Amino acid sequence: MAAGPGKESTNIVFRLKPAASISGQIVDEFGDPVGNAQVYLFRRSNETGKLKTSVRSSSGTDLGGFYHFFHLPAGEYLLAVVAKPWYSQYQQADLSLEDHPIQKEDGEADLNFTFPVTYYPSATDSASAVPFKLQPGDRATADMQLTSQTASIIKTILPEPASPDAPHRSVIHELTASIFGSQVNVYPMVSTTSSGRVTVSSGIAPGTYALKERTVINGDAGGSEKNVESFRRVKVSADGTVEAPEALDPTSVTGTVELQGIALPIPQTFLRFERADGESKDVRIDPQGQLEKIYLFPGTYIYYTISDHQVVKTLQATGAKVAGRTIQIGHSPVTLKIVLADIATNITGTVVAADGKPLHGAMILLLPADIQHDLNLMRRDQSDMDGTFTLRVVMPGKYRLIALQDAWELEWSDPKVIERFLPSASEIEVTAGKPISVEVKVQSAR
Repeated sequence: MAAGPGKESTNIVFRLKPAASISGQIVDEFGDPVGNAQVYLFRRSNETGKLKTSVRSSSGTDLGGFYHFFHLPAGEYLLAVVAKPWYSQYQQADLSLEDHPIQKEDGEADLNFTFPVTYYPSATDSASAVPFKLQPGDRATADMQLTSQTASIIKTILPEPASPDAPHRSVIHELTASIFGSQVNVYPMVSTTSSGRVTVSSGIAPGTYALKERTVINGDAGGSEKNVESFRRVKVSADGTVEAPEALDPTSVTGTVELQGIALPIPQTFLRFERADGESKDVRIDPQGQLEKIYLFPGTYIYYTISDHQVVKTLQATGAKVAGRTIQIGHSPVTLKIVLADIATNITGTVVAADGKPLHGAMILLLPADIQHDLNLMRRDQSDMDGTFTLRVVMPGKYRLIALQDAWELEWSDPKVIERFLPSASEIEVTAGKPISVEVKVQSAR
């Protein structure tokens, strides 16, 4: 909607749609309620320009096993439950230095059970999950039954201290599972205990996990605390076998920052490194323009500033490969040379229909030349009632601008999907600090 001098601002209708909800009860194989379970709600959407399933919300069950999600917009949803039986808290942890499990006494109950990640309706395989297609105002019910399985443990044994005065070490496990492509912390399935040199994560169901081990070292020469992270993929089989390859250590990333057109001290600004799986890490650029040291696990990341003003003009790396706005981190230490500048600009314009009249509700897409490596340079907006739009914080460079009607379900970040609209796109070259105003003709996405 646009308002201001010369704009029609009466007889405006706001159409509200009633919210939907999902409620249900979680029980075990005996029909008993499962309290303290964590229910994850996922939504399928193309908000990022590509059909993706991502976490919408999570809710814990009460003692009766009930949960409730409310204020949901219409759409397609999936459910997953992470839980463990109430009696598993009494399972005795094996804190020995041996690889074999502790032996139970005669007559002692076996409490080493857990629930696998379970998907609605009651599947242990995400491919068998059944989605909900909610319409405005729907009140859906989703009851689920969990079936317990024998649990496994992951044990970390620290090396014996070199001397009584050696720094104290402890290990903290962070166990995550990939659920519909999102990394979800499955801590409710895991109880971590520590005794001297042994750290145990118990109650782990069969499956494949990402295990981060953070070793905390206290009492070093400087008297401070030091954190060392490592990462590995862990596969737990139904027979209790745990396959854990050698841990992958993160790579150190340091760098210097040059400022162009930015006065000191700069406002609080962060540089974000984000992987395709959604995992990200932020590094602070201090008020004097210096980059703090961080550690990144090997992989390909896109990078950008979390700021409406300062943007990364150039980034050069020693020890890593840079392609467009992506950087590929390996095992060698990385040194960055970053130029931060205040060079972004805005693009304003009007969308017109075939008859030349302004058109509201159109999707505006500003596409960089290299979508594969510069996806985070893409900008999107919707035309207002008078057909106007604004694309903010646009980096200098060459772009193609398109306006699409009936395109909100389109996977617009997929180059193959958007390719058919490019012949009629407007070509724009953005110059630092020079605002642009354009008129663009709409195309039908049907």
